[in-house]
Amino acid sequence: MKSLFKLCASALCLMAFSPIGAQTDVEEEGVAAAPDQSIPETPVVLAGQTIQGRVLDVMSGETFTMNTPDNQVIEVWLAEIAAPAYGQRHWAASTQALADKIIGNEVTILAISQRDLEKGSMQLISQVYLGDRWINREMVAEGMAWHSPEYLQSDELSAAEYQAKEMQLGIWAE
Repeated sequence: MKSLFKLCASALCLMAFSPIGAQTDVEEEGVAAAPDQSIPETPVVLAGQTIQGRVLDVMSGETFTMNTPDNQVIEVWLAEIAAPAYGQRHWAASTQALADKIIGNEVTILAISQRDLEKGSMQLISQVYLGDRWINREMVAEGMAWHSPEYLQSDELSAAEYQAKEMQLGIWAE
């Protein structure tokens, strides 16, 4: 677990430790929720929080679902990377590469931020670890995804992408 925090030390320095994305009871156009009806709350996740869980399904080379110890199913998006979308060339190979690494395994995620999705669910944008392995980096280093510094700029991911391009791996094979 030490290496998990070591790898993300620079990321943690850049993040504020504040709640991100808590859903509350809100009146819409003057209509409040009836007192006897509860509105499901999206769990509050703190930037920098680690969560462990078993991977249930992989939807793409950058997204998967996992089941936490308290039986919450969470959708996770690998931070700082992008992979081919459904229907694009290399989508199947990228999706299979991520599945081969993590499906059925216990992973640890380090939450960077979250996005609220439809129907009260959320997607955690996270660094993903399987033991000491940094899965986000592996996907880029193998040419199954590219570095997308939307949230944080990682020199390590940039270097991994450059090397994958030079070696013409995966999506860079053309």
